[in-house]
Amino acid sequence: MVHLSDYRSSSKILKVSLQKRSREFVLENSLHVIPYLLDPTKKIVERIWWLTAFTISVLAAILSIILIWDKFRSSPTLTYLYIDTENTVIKFPNFYLCFGDSYLNFTTFNFNSKQRNALRSLYNWRDINLFAENEELENIDFEKLYLKLTPECGDFFNECQFGNVPFLCGDLLTNKVSTANGICCELKNKTVYKADRFWNFKFRPRQYPISGKYELPPFYGHLVNYNITGTTSIELSLTITSTSGSVQFLPQSQRKCVFEGESWEYTDCENTQYRAKMKANCGCVPWFDASSLLDVCSINEHKCLLEFFTRELSTSNCYVPCENTAYTNEKFDLSTLTVRPSEINIKKWPVVRFRRVTRFGWLDLVASFGGIAGFFTGYSIIATFEFIYYFTLHVYCGAVLAVPKIRFNVRPKYQ
Repeated sequence: MVHLSDYRSSSKILKVSLQKRSREFVLENSLHVIPYLLDPTKKIVERIWWLTAFTISVLAAILSIILIWDKFRSSPTLTYLYIDTENTVIKFPNFYLCFGDSYLNFTTFNFNSKQRNALRSLYNWRDINLFAENEELENIDFEKLYLKLTPECGDFFNECQFGNVPFLCGDLLTNKVSTANGICCELKNKTVYKADRFWNFKFRPRQYPISGKYELPPFYGHLVNYNITGTTSIELSLTITSTSGSVQFLPQSQRKCVFEGESWEYTDCENTQYRAKMKANCGCVPWFDASSLLDVCSINEHKCLLEFFTRELSTSNCYVPCENTAYTNEKFDLSTLTVRPSEINIKKWPVVRFRRVTRFGWLDLVASFGGIAGFFTGYSIIATFEFIYYFTLHVYCGAVLAVPKIRFNVRPKYQ
């Protein structure tokens, strides 16, 4: 009867078996250079030559693999141009029409001249330090106050058109919103179709200028600001970038973009990071961020925020959407005449677009590594199995077979 101890061997026997299997592995290895290196029948000069050739091949394979891996990590995607004749729908860009401090109406409020100047400075982020010590303006909800002090969007703007179709300005422009550039009227998201005759937005304010020049405007990201001091015409061109679904398997740090539903939008991400920085540096956030439910700075504490913005601009690690549309200002005309409304116009339909695809995926990467290793050294997946077999199962089996079978009494059977 076979006993379990028959399949156990001492460490000494295992060591002897390992030495034998190592010699066998070298002589029978599928990497043909290895047997040449350790073959005692070869001349020493020939063995040195084979060692040199093998070393050069291994170094070349390692260098090639490192270069491909670095390319995969730093630039795993490829962007190319293509003509898109099927997509017939795009989004018109969001616009914010912001009021300057000259439109703050204090007639219904009992503020003295010093308080009005302080509120204008806070609204514009200008000379805040001159009015920092103003106890009469403490415990005021500045966002709600500025929303009341500025005109209503539907009343201030008229002759609004989208695609040369007349609309009520109150229907096109949302309710007033608080931004880093003051109280603004936002153009709602509008869909534009290729079959439309016009791709534009027109409006006429009650008076110019809508906004004045800001000396130190606190802004998130690289937002483009124009001071509309008269009838304005802006022509835009669109650059649309789409991304293949295969890119989604790459981590965000490699593809440098986010797909829908993966994370915050770019502006939301930047806003969140800026709020965290402001909170960490000054212990509060500015008045236009009151909706974030964090501690809003008093007029005295806004001085710290002003200093923060002068040294901290857009330094975030947020990623743009993988399905991204970039808008470029091709033409900006400003006229002192006010006989016609201001216009924001898409210059031409974007037919030429960019497409991002994976340069190579994980399977391509493994195939590349295997091809390089096989080309330079003859290495393959079979060589890996050989190595595992020789130094695990073969070593153990050799040690077990080498154990003296003293428990067995073998007798010949005579007829």
